[in-house]
Amino acid sequence: METNIHDKTILIVDDTPENIAILSGLLTNFKKKVASSGEKALELVRNGNLPDLILLDIEMPGLDGFEVCRQLKQDPETQKIPVIFLTGNMDKKITVEGFKLGACDFMTKPFDSDELMMRIKTQLELSDSRERLEGLVNQMEISSGLLKNSSEEIGRQKKALEEERIKADSLLLNMLPEIVAKELKEKGSVTPRQYPIATVLFADLARFTKVSKGLSPKDLVDELSYLFVGFDQIVKKNNMEKIKTLGDGYMAAGGIPIQNGSNPTEAVHAGLEMVKFVQKRSEENLKTGRPAWELRVGIHTGELIAGVIGNNKFTYDIWGATVNIASRMESAGEPGKVNISGITYQLVKDKFVCSLRGKIDVKNMGKMDMYFVEDVAARGELFSR
Repeated sequence: METNIHDKTILIVDDTPENIAILSGLLTNFKKKVASSGEKALELVRNGNLPDLILLDIEMPGLDGFEVCRQLKQDPETQKIPVIFLTGNMDKKITVEGFKLGACDFMTKPFDSDELMMRIKTQLELSDSRERLEGLVNQMEISSGLLKNSSEEIGRQKKALEEERIKADSLLLNMLPEIVAKELKEKGSVTPRQYPIATVLFADLARFTKVSKGLSPKDLVDELSYLFVGFDQIVKKNNMEKIKTLGDGYMAAGGIPIQNGSNPTEAVHAGLEMVKFVQKRSEENLKTGRPAWELRVGIHTGELIAGVIGNNKFTYDIWGATVNIASRMESAGEPGKVNISGITYQLVKDKFVCSLRGKIDVKNMGKMDMYFVEDVAARGELFSR
């Protein structure tokens, strides 16, 4: 069930009026409360004005964001409210400390409006899912108390519980990498980890709104499902981890949760295969009057942090500049092309035929070297041009 954002209240906590104005302008679809200091934020929520989510600035005079989060998570009345930290510094010590305190996510200043809305909506949906799950558990406990205490009934209960355990384990493995799911089951939490070399891939269907116009909701969902299931298979074959889908976009990463040195090459292979897969689907669709899609892929390699977000550990996600740059590689690419950064190119140039695009302006990051991957290199030929 999709979350109705119009019913949700977001508390903005920031000591800078300009930031409050910007965030208020971006969150027009939500109910909003504002606190200009950590002290005022705590006073507001302790008076019973509980928001559905808190955007919390870290660096504030008096009580900083870390101390506010610590006090919120110690109070049973407020500990389940999702907290997204706002920061201009994504230093790994800061992010690790924030997750330990119970924050569910980080948002980097200056804000990217689309990314901000996506992260807020994700956390609200996770919170709603948690509440529904807790309600079901309470109902089960009440029902269990009413069951007859007979050996036959006990056996029936044990069988039902075992079936539910198997379903829960299967669901957990669908949501999280196996090694992460195992840690969550054994410890009840997952420690955020930093990866010095990982490769992030973003894929997006170009001109999605225009191409999908005229499709019924069912046909559109069926088409996206076919494409994304195909992407899942390609990503798995290339030893990568699917992170999430974002509307008509797809995100994956290599070198996590188990580190390896082959992730740049595997990610580029995956990108080329995804482009060819979409091209083949489009050729088939043209014969039957269905949409002809084009895929744009962006890839970047670098350092990132990976962990499980949400107070009840629902989703495996990644953070850091590497993620942002990979997203920019995708948006700065072209339909039917795999666009890679200069750093990724240096790591894969002996494996693929690439063409230099030169230095291209990247939003909020200046000019960056970019390359189109043309094909897999054959042995003995000049590998890059």
